[in-house]
Amino acid sequence: MRSLLKSLGRHFLLGLITLLPLGLILYVLALFLRAAESIMGGLLADWLPPGWYWPGMGLLSGLLLILLAGVLAASWVGPLMGRWVGRRVSRLPLLGRVYTTLHRFFSRLGSDTPAGFREVVFVPLQEGGGRIGLIVDRQPLRYGADGRALVPVYFPKPFQPGGDFELVPADRLEHCKLSVDEALGLVLTGGLARD
Repeated sequence: MRSLLKSLGRHFLLGLITLLPLGLILYVLALFLRAAESIMGGLLADWLPPGWYWPGMGLLSGLLLILLAGVLAASWVGPLMGRWVGRRVSRLPLLGRVYTTLHRFFSRLGSDTPAGFREVVFVPLQEGGGRIGLIVDRQPLRYGADGRALVPVYFPKPFQPGGDFELVPADRLEHCKLSVDEALGLVLTGGLARD
C-alpha cells in the first residue's frame, strides 16, 4: 500500500510538472489575446463608423499587425528599419539601455540553441558533488588583477523558471555529454523526468 501511494505521488508530481508549462503558456496566450482585443478593439471601435465594429476584430487586427511586422522584418526593409530605429532609441537616456538589453535578449532567443546556450558543463563543488550549468558564451571574460578567465554560466533551478548566473573559472568546468535539452529536462524536473 505504501509503495502504491509513493508511486501515485511520484506520478502526480510528474504530471504536474508536465502540465504546468502548458498551463503557463495557455495563461500567457489568454492574457495576450485579451489585451490585443482590448487595445486594438478600443482603437477600432473609435475609428470605425457606428455599427461596423464587432467583437473579435481587435484580436484579428492585432494578429495581422504582428504578421505584417514579421513579414517586414524578414524582408530587406526589416534590417534597415531595425538599425535606424535602434540607433535612435539607443541614444535615449535609460530607455536606450533597456531597449538594447531587450533587443540582445530576444535576438538570443531566436538563435538555433535554446536561449542561446552553447554547451552543458558540470561544475564540481568543494564539498563534493556539483551542479549542471549551461554556458552562455564560450569566450571567457577577464576579471581581477590576475586577469583570470571566467566563463559566464547559467544554472537553472528545479521546479521554477529562474536560475543563477555565475562567472566560473574556466579550469573548473567539466564538459558534460548531455545535450542542452536533456540537461534542462533533468534539472528543471529535479531528476524526475530522467530516463
